[in-house]
Amino acid sequence: MTIAMNDYPDTTPEAQDSDDRLWGCIAHLSTLLPIPLFNLLGPIIVMMAKGSDSYFAKRQAIAALNFQLTVIIAYVICIPLVFVIIGIPMLWVVGIGSMVLTFIAGIKAFDGETYPYPFSFHFIS
Repeated sequence: MTIAMNDYPDTTPEAQDSDDRLWGCIAHLSTLLPIPLFNLLGPIIVMMAKGSDSYFAKRQAIAALNFQLTVIIAYVICIPLVFVIIGIPMLWVVGIGSMVLTFIAGIKAFDGETYPYPFSFHFIS
């Protein structure tokens, strides 16, 4: 199913409603909750709850979901490298980097801007 941009009232790059900005921020920051797999469930819940009403919130949820899938792949790559010692600092870099980038994206979404995650693959568009 493809969704056209004209299906949503807020197709401008900036969010027009404070509710949209809040949901966009929640999509990013929900990935930081220490609940197993909530790094994927948070953006999916936001996409299901607000995706049909707000293009901005849906776009933020998709960006957060794509980034979290990229982070999971990075962790999977780092785990075997722990046995070669280089994986331990790589795990730290991935963990701290993902938290910092997630906070930046959440703040940008709350300001009504879209933050393009660096190093993120686009699995879902």
